[in-house]
Amino acid sequence: MAKQRKEGLYLRGAIWWCRYYDQNNKLQRESLDTTQHAIALERFAAKQPPARRDKPSVADVLDLYHFERGQSSKRGGYLSARRLLLAYFSGMLWEELGDVRHPRSFKQFIKERSQQVSPATVNIEIGILSAAANVAIDQQFAIKNYLTRQKLKVFEPDPIFITQDQALALLEAARFNQRKFAHHQKPTLYNWLCIALGTGMRMSEILKLQRTDVDLVQQVIRLSTSKSDKPHSIPMTQGVVAAVQRCLALSNNQWLFPSPKAGHIRTIYPQFRRACVRAGIPITNKALGVQGVRVHTTRHTVASWLVQDGVPLLQVGDLLNHSSVKTTERYAHLSPEGRAAVVGKLPKFNF
Repeated sequence: MAKQRKEGLYLRGAIWWCRYYDQNNKLQRESLDTTQHAIALERFAAKQPPARRDKPSVADVLDLYHFERGQSSKRGGYLSARRLLLAYFSGMLWEELGDVRHPRSFKQFIKERSQQVSPATVNIEIGILSAAANVAIDQQFAIKNYLTRQKLKVFEPDPIFITQDQALALLEAARFNQRKFAHHQKPTLYNWLCIALGTGMRMSEILKLQRTDVDLVQQVIRLSTSKSDKPHSIPMTQGVVAAVQRCLALSNNQWLFPSPKAGHIRTIYPQFRRACVRAGIPITNKALGVQGVRVHTTRHTVASWLVQDGVPLLQVGDLLNHSSVKTTERYAHLSPEGRAAVVGKLPKFNF
């Protein structure tokens, strides 16, 4: 069994234990000798070294952020980024972070990391440092946020989407798997694809659906939470209704996509990949540098189809629950009034 690397509290039997990284970035595990969660939280917090507010270290600031907000952070790769930051800036004061003459200043960190990973990954790490600084400043720490407006530019190519013919081939490939393995495999991928291509929902949103989230009378899916942290409702087409009904008939618990072990299925990617290969649709392979489809492509596909059919961008963004109109604007060039048509409306001059 793989060792747990996540910081925080956990139960061993009825007793609360904790995991935390010490000043040497070494993972420690200790019993808190209590069965009560509230007492465990107090004892866990007491194990953290007190932070100096006048001249705090980088670790002090990161630890404050972790216990204030980080443990519930939705940032992708937060824990691994935190460990990397603690190791890189080990033993440094926060003010040394902003000293460009220091061999491990934030400028040097950005320079080194840019040569190792993508700009998007660097931005995640910079974002954590910046968020930690803001929390520390709110707590009256005498520091400056050196990371403001330091994020790198990220090139975002136009999103890839599949055609309607490719979507039909993908659905047929999912059906083929269902028939081929009918004796032990449920039509999980086929039902997931029907919902994904009929709503534009994210993979995790679909896999987390519960019986209480679907209203077959009103034909609507209601999400109490989403990536944008706000409730959202999505009307269901007849195809989506049929897929939901199949899921309800196959599931005997609260989840529409239950896991054989417990809870719900976490990912659909392995089945999706096999279906793409069978349908002749190229898939993304980062190791080989191949840019193709991935699970999230179904969401891009729905947005692309709607824009090409003339649906206003604001309505597309509302359906997909985009947090910003800038996200939806990525599909603007696909509208019937595309760039070529717009340029064609410019005044005609004889140069």
